[in-house]
Amino acid sequence: MPAPLDVIIRKHVAPMAKQEGVPRKGRYFRLEGEHGHTLLYFDTFNLYQTELCFEVGFALLPLTYWDFTCQLYEGGGAPTIPGRESIFLYSWLMPPDEWSYRPAEKPPYTFRRRWSLNDLGDLDSLGAALAQRVQEEAFPRMRQLLDLEFALAELRTPTFATQLALASDAARELVLMLDTLDPERVEELLADPVQPRNALFEGWVRERVARRTAER
Repeated sequence: MPAPLDVIIRKHVAPMAKQEGVPRKGRYFRLEGEHGHTLLYFDTFNLYQTELCFEVGFALLPLTYWDFTCQLYEGGGAPTIPGRESIFLYSWLMPPDEWSYRPAEKPPYTFRRRWSLNDLGDLDSLGAALAQRVQEEAFPRMRQLLDLEFALAELRTPTFATQLALASDAARELVLMLDTLDPERVEELLADPVQPRNALFEGWVRERVARRTAER
């Protein structure tokens, strides 16, 4: 018997995503751009007060950051396409109050962002609300994040996304914009005093820049 969340995705989210031109694989919906991918994903929780509890997130996976994370795999075990290990910026798709596990919770949210359902006979109502939120909020923002300049602006002054990757603003900007920066700007960002020294990271940056400039 399919899990309730999979029923909701198959019946409500997947048909809408197909109309929107967003491919699906299991519980993942992916948009691909020139410089990166964006991903919609689901995480479930087992909580005794509810029959169904899950979170919905969407994220930017820059191809540059994916390339860097692939350096951390040994023995050829790197993923063939960007996955959740390459999440760079992310945001939660917040549920309406009636579908929130704890609607009265104050920021920073832990349980407020969880979609919750006690009565599994009401899957269609939750599913319709979820599909509407995905269509009206998640997919438009996923498309926006595929634009490097928009992603950079969101990185510098967040309006909805949370920064996850790397230790400093300079390193984040460097990775996001690496394929568009001239070598001098790259060195300026590498020399940023806030950026911890990391030989693997710096070697990867310089190698990628050298490869790009050699191909011109």
